[in-house]
Amino acid sequence: MELKITARNTKLSEAIKEKVQHKFNKLKRYSSHITSCEIVLSEDKQETYFTDLNMKVEHQAIIIKEHDKNLYKSLDNLFKKAERQLKRIKGKQQTFTHEKVLDHLEEVAEEDLQDAI
Repeated sequence: MELKITARNTKLSEAIKEKVQHKFNKLKRYSSHITSCEIVLSEDKQETYFTDLNMKVEHQAIIIKEHDKNLYKSLDNLFKKAERQLKRIKGKQQTFTHEKVLDHLEEVAEEDLQDAI
């Protein structure tokens, strides 16, 4: 799992790196299939911070953008959105798996019923 942090027009301090790493480690709880993650931090002339997250989970790309006057608040909102996306993906996967199991059980039950007759 690769985490890449890039800063544009702003300084990347150790505190920011640690916060991003900590938040990223929390995301690992929701999916063990994260293959790469890139976070871009930038600041414009009006002192607004833009944070972008590009993450690959299995065969899907998750792209999230956030902006705020406060960099830490922008990062918090960015990772909350990423958490919701990962939960949604995980829920869809679980639903699909359960449906496949139920379909298989129905097929087996029908075969057993036909064998009994």
